[in-house]
Amino acid sequence: MKLLCILISFASVNVLVALDAYVKQVILTNIQMIDTKEKLPTVIQNMILLGEFTMVELALMLAVPEANDKDIADYIEQQKIDYQLIAQEIIWFTTSIRAVKVNEGNIRKADLNNLGIRRRSITLEGVNKLIRAVLSGENEYFKNFAEVCRLMGIFRSIKYPQTYIKHAEVHQIGVCLLTDIKDNGIKYSIFEDDVWEFNDNDTAKELLSTQVQSFLFGTTIF
Repeated sequence: MKLLCILISFASVNVLVALDAYVKQVILTNIQMIDTKEKLPTVIQNMILLGEFTMVELALMLAVPEANDKDIADYIEQQKIDYQLIAQEIIWFTTSIRAVKVNEGNIRKADLNNLGIRRRSITLEGVNKLIRAVLSGENEYFKNFAEVCRLMGIFRSIKYPQTYIKHAEVHQIGVCLLTDIKDNGIKYSIFEDDVWEFNDNDTAKELLSTQVQSFLFGTTIF
């Protein structure tokens, strides 16, 4: 029994150490994003256009660092902490600004859910600016609708963090199908030269440009 108690205590300490290490990297990424706020649209663009990340991996970096381990296990190839480190490297590559040091005493006081809210408040403006630039034609780096589809998936993950996007696929020309972590489907399509969200009965629901604008000025992110 004593040995069992020792093993349980040792395991608990290891879990706490791992959590502290992850929280530290989430904090560092948040700070780095704040320091590079003006260039975040380009950072987000680079993350998407690299084409190396699943939608859940992108969500961990840009929208929901607090995501539950069990929910994401099938959709990521590395440890959660690795995606914070990858995000920091992409930010540095794009902006030449490194993550700063964190006061170690503040890590235990930090709450991961609050850090997730903070992450979304930071990336919100960047993803909105990027979408508006793509829709207006000012940004020409998104060469195909599949890339735009993934961008819309990130927007939805920030807007609805409880149902962040796990898949983004273009099934036919001009039709983007998003699937969230709870297996709900969301469809966007090009209609009359604009991008619309569509209802289940294939009727137009709302312009993407309207969603971005209303989200920027009127809705909360948690």
